[in-house]
Amino acid sequence: MPEMSIFPATRAGLGGEPEEIGDAVHTIRGLANGYALPADACNTFMLTCCKLQEVEEDLHHHVHLENNILFPKAARL
Repeated sequence: MPEMSIFPATRAGLGGEPEEIGDAVHTIRGLANGYALPADACNTFMLTCCKLQEVEEDLHHHVHLENNILFPKAARL
């Protein structure tokens, strides 16, 4: 069956990517002071922090879906 070689290869191909992305998100959050807004923040800064936080939340959701739903189902095939 092709899927027997595709899924392990796909998973192996992920390598350290999730860790690298996690490190990058952690760095961005640190540079953005945890997305806390100063009282005098301009609209551009507020929107940027809001969007960065949305990206981080979306990333966490996708990691959850991969680790807890997609990969376990693929492993059972």
